[in-house]
Amino acid sequence: ALRVRPDQITISGFALGLCAVVALAAGAFGAALGFIALNRLADGLDGAVARITGPTDRGAFLDIALDFVFYALVPLGFALADPAANALPAAVLIA
Repeated sequence: ALRVRPDQITISGFALGLCAVVALAAGAFGAALGFIALNRLADGLDGAVARITGPTDRGAFLDIALDFVFYALVPLGFALADPAANALPAAVLIA
């Protein structure tokens, strides 16, 4: 009814994920957790909306590509928060 497309939800969710990375880097771990939860919620909603409105190849690619970028950026956020303690574990997770 709102005419929200799955791609819009995917991109909005990714933007929330970027906010989580910034919060992680700043050491605001509670805020980061909230943004991560919202990112994951959006990731579930985009799929549900796509099943209702009809999936597209572009949407599926956008969803998985932005998910992988988000998954790599989260460890980077921890590394930026405390490079001495977290850089090596973050690198291992990203690898």
